Amino acid sequence: MFKRFMDDMKKYWKYAVYSSRAQLKSEIANSYLNWLWWILDPLCFMLIYVFMFGYVFKSDEQYFAIFVFIGITMWDFFNRCLLQSVRVIKSNKPIVSKVYIPKFILVIIRMCINGFKMFISFLIVAVMLIVWRVPITCLCWYSASVAFFCITEYSWKTLEMY
Repeated sequence: MFKRFMDDMKKYWKYAVYSSRAQLKSEIANSYLNWLWWILDPLCFMLIYVFMFGYVFKSDEQYFAIFVFIGITMWDFFNRCLLQSVRVIKSNKPIVSKVYIPKFILVIIRMCINGFKMFISFLIVAVMLIVWRVPITCLCWYSASVAFFCITEYSWKTLEMY
């Protein structure tokens, strides 16, 4: 089964990349703010959460805004991948029924799109870390590796369903 998966990945990888790019471009074309929306969306959520929990509920957490932004970014990636992977097969039924394409390729396309948006958010995190001069410790690297492992594990479990 793993060999078939790898063979299909090699065969359909170019299609997955091309389709991901095309869907990202169409999403940009349908928006007034274009790619700027991918930056403003998590920043606006961060501002709301920081205001509510930082000022209204008086959180004393150091670097609270960065903490909230990373949490929102990770949750947004997980939530979008989960919800879209459930709907992707049904919404692409005309393609799947007429042409043979492994169903997991459609899930990978959605994960690539959401992964690209998450990458942009993590570039913002890097800028925030530099601006606030957050010290990078072993705990930070450990947390990042655990988060990467969780995302990777989720990705494999999702692909195994199809």
